[in-house]
Order: sequence, then C-alpha cells, then structure tokens
Amino acid sequence: MSALAALAATVVASDVYRVSLDEFDEFINDNPLALVEFFAPWCGHCKSLAPEYEIAATALKEKNIPLVQIDCTVEDALCAQQQIQGYPTLKVFKGDAKKSVPYAGARSADAIISYMTKQGLPSVSQLTSAEFSEFVDSDDVVVIAHFGKKDSALNSTYNAIAEELRENFVFGAVEDESIAKEQGVQYPSIVVHKKFDDKIAVYDGDLADSAAIANFISLESMPLIGEVNANTFSNYAQSGIPLCYLFIDDEEDLVRITKWVEPRAKELKGKVFFAVLDAKLYGGHAENVNLKQEFPALVVQNFETDKKYVLDQSLEVTEKSIKAYLDSFVSGELEPTVKSEPIPETQGPVYTIVGKNYDDVVLNSKKDVLVEFYAPWCGHCKSLAPIYQELGEYFEDDDNVIIGQVDATANDIPERIPGYPTIKLYKANDKKNPVEYRGARNLEALIEFIEQNSKAEAEDEKTIDHDEL
Repeated sequence: MSALAALAATVVASDVYRVSLDEFDEFINDNPLALVEFFAPWCGHCKSLAPEYEIAATALKEKNIPLVQIDCTVEDALCAQQQIQGYPTLKVFKGDAKKSVPYAGARSADAIISYMTKQGLPSVSQLTSAEFSEFVDSDDVVVIAHFGKKDSALNSTYNAIAEELRENFVFGAVEDESIAKEQGVQYPSIVVHKKFDDKIAVYDGDLADSAAIANFISLESMPLIGEVNANTFSNYAQSGIPLCYLFIDDEEDLVRITKWVEPRAKELKGKVFFAVLDAKLYGGHAENVNLKQEFPALVVQNFETDKKYVLDQSLEVTEKSIKAYLDSFVSGELEPTVKSEPIPETQGPVYTIVGKNYDDVVLNSKKDVLVEFYAPWCGHCKSLAPIYQELGEYFEDDDNVIIGQVDATANDIPERIPGYPTIKLYKANDKKNPVEYRGARNLEALIEFIEQNSKAEAEDEKTIDHDEL
C-alpha cells in the first residue's frame, strides 16, 4: 500500500478501515483483495454484523486482507457511485476499485474469514509435502487432487470444478504420489478432507465426470447430522436435497434422538439431509415449517416444492416412530402438511386463494389467473387493495380470467416469494411459466397487462373509462 493510502485509511474499532471518497480508489487499487461493508449507523443488521466484522478483520489482517467500512450517511457520494441500495451491502474487490462482486457468505466472523481466505487463494493451490498438512487443516472442508501436472485431462476437469466452487471450498493439488500412499488413497484420486464424520471421503467415480465430482464434493461437505443456523441454512436450502429438521430444546433429547437418527442418516445419505435446530434459539421457525412450538419435533422440508412433511406431533418421538415416519416419507406414502386458512364458503370479485385450494384455483384451472401474493402487514399491499378490488370487479363477468390473492404468510404456496406484493399471471395454457407483473400499480396498467398477456379466448372486448382512473 502506498504511503498516502496508508495514512488516509483510518483504523476503526480494532482492524477495520474507513476511507473517504477521495481515498477509496487508491486504497482498493493498492490491495489485491479487500472486503468493503457499506452501512448506515441506524441499521439494525449493520449493528449485529459489527462485532463479527471486527473479529474477522483482526484475523484477516495476518493474511493482508483488509476489511473496510463505508458509512453511507457520511460518504453518500461514494455509496451512490457504488450503487448501494440497502444496508449492509458487502462487496469483494480484487485490486480494482471499478470492479467488485457481491459477498456471498454468511454474516459471521468465521464465515467471513473462511470466504475471504478462499478468495485470496488461487482456484487450485499446488502443494508440496511440507505444505500438505497445514493446507488440509486450513478449513472445515478441503478438497485435494492427487495426480500429476502432465495428466492434462484430469487437471482441466479439476481446475474447472475448482473455479466454479471456489467460493465454497478450498482446493489443492498434489503431484507427489508418496503423499497419496501416506494418506492411504489411490493415485490418481480426488479426496475431500473434513473436520467431522469420517474425516476423509474418497471419490470412487469417473474422474472425467465433472458433474459427478462436483456433486460428490457438495454432498461430502455436509455433516451426516449437521446444525441449522444462520450460517448453514442457505447451504441446505440451495442443495436441492430435502432436509429433515430435528427441533430439539433439551440435551438429553439431543443425545437420544441423534443416536436413533444416525443409522438412517447414513442409509439415506444423498437423499435426505439431517440437521439439528436449537429450538431454544430458533423455535419460532417451527411455524414456518408447519409445526407447533412443541419439542422435540421432526419435519422434512422439500426445498424444491417447499412442501413440509411433519412427524405427527400427537405421537411421542421414539426410535420406532422416527423409523416409521422416515420410511413413510421415503416411500412417498407420507402426505405433506399444508398450512392453510379455511376455504371461504363464498367468493367475491377478488378470489380468495388459500393453501388448500391453491392448486385447484391457480395451477389446475383452465383460466388465466392473476395472483397477488401479499402480507397483512405490508403497507404497499394495503395501498394496492382498493385498486385490486376494482380490478376484480372489472373482470368479474369474464369467464376466462380469475383475479385472486393469497396471504403468503398464512398459506403454503409452491414457490418462494421475494417480497410483497408480488403479482403473477398464470396463463391458461402455460401454468409452469407465470409472468410477473412489474408495472405501475394502477387499474389501467393492470388491465392492460392482463389483456396483453392473456392466452384465453375473451368472450367480449372490454372498454374502460379513463376518467374514472
């Protein structure tokens, strides 16, 4: 770092730097790798992150990876330049103030340290025998390839996988065949070293099959019985594999239930993940997966369909009941538990959709269905309500169109909704590809959207009096 940039950067709260607009470019350009947090002092999430960020800054200082904070209430021009729209926003810079990528890790000290350490490494680190042990111990999950540099096909496949997954895992390569022998693995081979379960997992498939290798690495990176928390949830949710939550609030239950579950977890590896959720800390999540806050409890969530399969909470959680429950889930006999408000006895111009009638009304209907996904507390939803009611009345006599709405906080729906209100049109002849409405929230624009996108045959052409809008 140049003397000017070093003097300009002010150390705040241990080893976190602050820089101004005038200093920013030079500071970033002088550091091959840096993490920058754009924050506001009043932001609750920023306050929660602050101590974790400081711990990470101190740890990463030894690796010459600076962590920076930009107060957007002070450096508003810099934050505008970086197109900051929410707080905290974290960006990774690699020696170029004009280029950055979003930080994609969890907001904890350990996660930040691990993520930024990976960013500072090449996609694949070439290792000597002297470096091997320290490298393998550098992270919770480390991937090692044992084959020579001359094996161009294997190296090409491995390097491509490492580049794709480098944000999640540390990759190394060892040419020395004697190290493979010391580790008790074949040469050539790909090995996942981990600080849990069996410690070492050796890939036994086709070394040219990049998809199978990537899947093996991702699968082996997850503990047999893990833990669901803020740092791990996204890994489970993005895996595509159903997750069996073990909601437990008692130490004795933890020992008993994990003992019962372990053999099934081994048997179902790759088909179902198992993870403990501390019900004392995260018991409120039970309602999100259709459980009562009565523990211990088990539920499997299929993230692809968002369906939840509950172990009947009227039953005692025993080894026998767990076995029967998992057998029923795996066989496909277990019905999902649907969170739903009651189906209304009568319907108005705006059709009330609930969990129990969602498929019939939206997905199985031969009509074009416009659905507003809303939350009762959402201010924008409340503002839209009278307009949406008018929209329902406008199409009330149209046999080819349904105007509906669903409280997405009180009913299970088969897709994830990022914010409220979200409005989508499910066409009569293409229910799998709904069209999201992104226009103005007024009656005229909504009518135009439906009429332009509708694939059903309209019986009568409608007109609208613009003076009434």
